Amino acid sequence: SILMLDPDLQLNIGITPLPNGVMDAALSFGMPIGSGMLGVAAQLMSAGEFTYVSDVGLSSASVTLFDAVGSAGYAMYVWDHLSIGGSGKFVYRTLGNTTAFGAGVDMGATWWLEAPHVGQRPKPQTMDQLQAQSDRELAGLESEKEKRTREAAGEVADLRDQVTKLEANLQKIEENLAAAEEGDDTTKLETSQAEVQTTLRATEAQLAEAESAAADDLAAVDEWYQAAVADAQQAHTARVVGLRAVEIERARLFEVVDNPETMLTADDIISNIEDAIARTQQFNTERSSALREANTEFRASRQQRIAEIADQISAYEKQITEIVGPDADRLRREIDTLESRITELQASEDEGAGDQVKIARSELSAAQKELDALQNDPWVRRLQRRIDDKEAEVAAIQAAIEKFAAGTDSDVEALAAQTEKDIAAFEALSADLQNDLRRAQLRQELDLIDARNERATERAAAKYEASEQRIYQTLLAAMYENEEKIFDSRTALANQDSTDRRFETEARLTTERETAEDDFAFQERFLDKQITELNRAEPVNAAALEAAQAELAQLRDDYDVTIEALNEQLKTFDQRESARRKREIDAIREERETVRLIYLQTDDPYRNMAVTLAIRNLGTNLKFESEGYPMPRTAAMGVSYGIVNTDLHSVRLSTEAEMPLYGSPTFADLQVGIGLEYGFADLLDVRAGYAIGSPDRTFSVGFGVDFALGFTSYAVDYVFRPIPDYGLLHSFGIAIGF
Repeated sequence: SILMLDPDLQLNIGITPLPNGVMDAALSFGMPIGSGMLGVAAQLMSAGEFTYVSDVGLSSASVTLFDAVGSAGYAMYVWDHLSIGGSGKFVYRTLGNTTAFGAGVDMGATWWLEAPHVGQRPKPQTMDQLQAQSDRELAGLESEKEKRTREAAGEVADLRDQVTKLEANLQKIEENLAAAEEGDDTTKLETSQAEVQTTLRATEAQLAEAESAAADDLAAVDEWYQAAVADAQQAHTARVVGLRAVEIERARLFEVVDNPETMLTADDIISNIEDAIARTQQFNTERSSALREANTEFRASRQQRIAEIADQISAYEKQITEIVGPDADRLRREIDTLESRITELQASEDEGAGDQVKIARSELSAAQKELDALQNDPWVRRLQRRIDDKEAEVAAIQAAIEKFAAGTDSDVEALAAQTEKDIAAFEALSADLQNDLRRAQLRQELDLIDARNERATERAAAKYEASEQRIYQTLLAAMYENEEKIFDSRTALANQDSTDRRFETEARLTTERETAEDDFAFQERFLDKQITELNRAEPVNAAALEAAQAELAQLRDDYDVTIEALNEQLKTFDQRESARRKREIDAIREERETVRLIYLQTDDPYRNMAVTLAIRNLGTNLKFESEGYPMPRTAAMGVSYGIVNTDLHSVRLSTEAEMPLYGSPTFADLQVGIGLEYGFADLLDVRAGYAIGSPDRTFSVGFGVDFALGFTSYAVDYVFRPIPDYGLLHSFGIAIGF
């Protein structure tokens, strides 16, 4: 049955040449009638000529065999997501001079669904959905309040339960006492009454204390709940306002195509394209400026760090000079003088020069040892390592500055090239959309001329409106790409700003940490030396030694506390900066979603999933003289799922199960087919399938090409599959839409 509805006239031709001269050909035609689609088709399968052979192997007469089928069907939507269809067919079969006739029907229904897929256009939430979301949030807060209340007043609840039970127990004892007759022994009841009363008074006292203690916690829970409810209501109000703002802006944007009194014109297209080009150029200017500004800020912050490091290096060198004192300079001068003298003596021809060289070398060695002793002081070596580390850090920062600058230049050049490419694409799009609009307008004029009734006139207007919407949505989608670039740029700048903030904070904390380390190391060195001298003194001053050791221990504790505090500052900064950056990026993301809704949202569901049920070939038997053969009655169920649906790419997965309904079918007769189709830009389709349980085929591969010439669309399809014992089977099809 015909279940795929199309508003255009359709002509389909299919040819499948089979082995041994067998040919299968089909011709079908479809046209819109009323609210559905009417289709007629003819199919001819010629099996060629067969020769009778006698029992002794002699050939006799030859006969031809062919089948001809004529059918007519109609399909329509009964709801917006359910289509039904049926067709009647007449079958004529020949076997030589013998003929057979049969009639049958096909029936089917398809349920169309919208399922998640790649490329799904955004949809705004409805007011009902927003209200349901708000209700869920408030219910969650109520549940959380109950949980926190139980946690805050858990002991109060337990004590209240105990008081209730004790009161009930006491009342029962008192009832038993009142019911006791004179002379009965009531001692045990009176004792129990006194015990319960004592326990009750003690429990009530505990309850009063617990209620007093829990009052602050319960007040805090209530305060939290009131604030959370207010925030949730404020968020709901903001969502409602945002939705209405989207509706207002979208109505303004689509006024040109939604208003029946206006029509989309070439000037509208040109104006919007010019705005998009201006926006592209503005984006190029702003983004280039932002990149250069970011490079300037990056360089400035790093240069400031280099200046700070230079000051630190100068301070370290000054400390080294203060420690080694003028002796180091004197020794260096002596070493330079001795090295020069040795060089002169080695070049001299004086007989005593050799002895003088030995003396000079001995003096040089002594001076070098004295200088090494000065420079090998642990504190001096520590300061020198700091200088070396700082110089390495400066080199790394300078390399980072150069790399960032080179990257900025590269990004600016790439942005300029991309801008030129985008402008060229917009200009080409403008020409294409204007041509599409002219074709749609001309097609509407022709359809109106051919229209013979009001229904045809309405259909022509609806087709033009659909074309107009498609053209305008294509234009808006291209314009939205510019907005996407702006959002991406803002996100990148937010991340770079966060990186710079952390660099500056880390540099500051590093300086403070190094200062603390230097102070600690200097004081530790002094105290270690003092403790060593006290240990060597005779007699040992125990009180002074203990005081110095305590001071050293306190110094180390204070240092650990300082370093931990600095580490905690960096951790706190990272947490706050991460939260700040998340808020900023979330705000950009929300704005992106709002703009995306304005430009790209669709109110129409994309029916990308279909479930089909069909029964085929219900009808009479094909009867040759006295023998009759049933038509191949089958029941089938198919499911197809469009996984991807973007402007350029589409992917659809399909499966079908078919069971024969004649003879004595078993589960082994079930045939299952699986297919995958990939489409590119509504121009090219590539398909592959695999059949399970089919006796004459396993897999198939094919492709199709769609194109338009004027007002006529064409589709050419080709499929091949292997058949056991015969090789490859080729099928060709042509579809023409008017």
